[in-house]
Amino acid sequence: MMKIGSEAFTGGSDTVTITHSGYTPVATDRIIVTPRVAGNSWPAAGAHPGGNVKAFVVWDSSGSGSWKIKVTDSSFIGNVDYMIEQV
Repeated sequence: MMKIGSEAFTGGSDTVTITHSGYTPVATDRIIVTPRVAGNSWPAAGAHPGGNVKAFVVWDSSGSGSWKIKVTDSSFIGNVDYMIEQV
């Protein structure tokens, strides 16, 4: 089953936990992430001008486990779109 969504980054943090209604994270899930700024223009005013931001996921095994989206620059302002395939 595929789940598609987006998580917001507002600057000041490089990590956001994926929260998707009805989704229970499992370490074997396959996840694709893509950073984007408002309007898909790059760079947007105030949103990491002149830079390249990469997004990736990491499994956090603490508690019941969760997937976290990380970006390579904590000043990034925009969204990271994701697609989850549960296997």
